[in-house]
Amino acid sequence: MTEEKWLVIKRYSFIHEAEIARANLQSAGFDVQLTNVHSMALQTFISESTTGIELLVPESVAVEAYELLESDFSNALEEDHD
Repeated sequence: MTEEKWLVIKRYSFIHEAEIARANLQSAGFDVQLTNVHSMALQTFISESTTGIELLVPESVAVEAYELLESDFSNALEEDHD
């Protein structure tokens, strides 16, 4: 049995943004991995920039996960208060 390939669907410069995205996807049932978290935490001490924090999901759900991250839920909050 071969393991499913994981794809980078987003890159973040800030740890808190990556963690929010990971939590959002995990709460929707997606498996998620973050890479480069520790190197970004030390970025202030490193002269070279890195590629950022990479958010990865299994290839079979990459499109669906990306679309969820790109969704605008701001109107949902307004509708709840009407």
